[in-house]
Amino acid sequence: MRFQKNLRNKRDYPSGYRAFNAGTINSDEPVFKIGDSTNFCSEINDGYGLPDTFAVRAEIHPGARDPGLVEAIFEYGGRQLAPVRVYDGQTALERYGGHAAVRLLFKEVITEDESLAEIASKNLVPGQVIFEKEFITQVNRTILLKQEIKNKKAVFDPPGDISGHDVVQPLWGYGGYCRPGCGLADIEQIFFIPIIDGMKTGLHLTKISAWIARGARPVPRTYQAGAFFMDDVAEEQGLSLVGSIEKGNSRLTFQIGTDESGEFCVEQYRSFAIRQHDPATNFVEINFRRGE
Repeated sequence: MRFQKNLRNKRDYPSGYRAFNAGTINSDEPVFKIGDSTNFCSEINDGYGLPDTFAVRAEIHPGARDPGLVEAIFEYGGRQLAPVRVYDGQTALERYGGHAAVRLLFKEVITEDESLAEIASKNLVPGQVIFEKEFITQVNRTILLKQEIKNKKAVFDPPGDISGHDVVQPLWGYGGYCRPGCGLADIEQIFFIPIIDGMKTGLHLTKISAWIARGARPVPRTYQAGAFFMDDVAEEQGLSLVGSIEKGNSRLTFQIGTDESGEFCVEQYRSFAIRQHDPATNFVEINFRRGE
């Protein structure tokens, strides 16, 4: 058996034909967009219908300072008095005023809004810290305050002058005051200064609200009003717990989905109010408002 192969001549291209240049091909991945350009995160927000404001219930939890010996010594005219242990006092201010922080622990969202409850349950867990108010304390150190009389005036080191109309007062952070059953307004920074107590060193403790009532305002590293000052006081530390919450220093961020590129969509809330129905329970209600 014999097979015959028929061969056809190669067909000529039409006159004027030119092959296209492959180097000009667009190799970018195709992008398809259907509908308008509305941001996907906005659609998620609208879909969940989250409220502009809401409240949560939280528990007040004081945090202990770092352990360690702290002593204070008052020196008068070159003679040092017997030292005093700073955190061994027995007055209420001394026993409950040395906390390094007060934390607000999340308990539950106060709402009947099912959408908000669902989002909150995915972003908050009971016991989670939703705000921490830090206070100035002393750790493992000896504090020395010297006083001399020069030209009939008391001169301090660190510097101070109590003989004129303006009083320059060196102060040290003792901690935050918080005791079981206390009111919200009582939770604030406590300061101390070494003093003469007979033949030994004593301590004089004051609340920051007492200084503010006299016109003092906190600024970084100093605390001045006329001639008052304190050591290492930042603006936030000059606020009480209530003041910090009202200023919006407690913030919550809810993840509510992802956009078309896979990035998380979030809603942010800031605190603006706090109240306490029964101080004996240590529970508070914090109000939050949408927005940064």
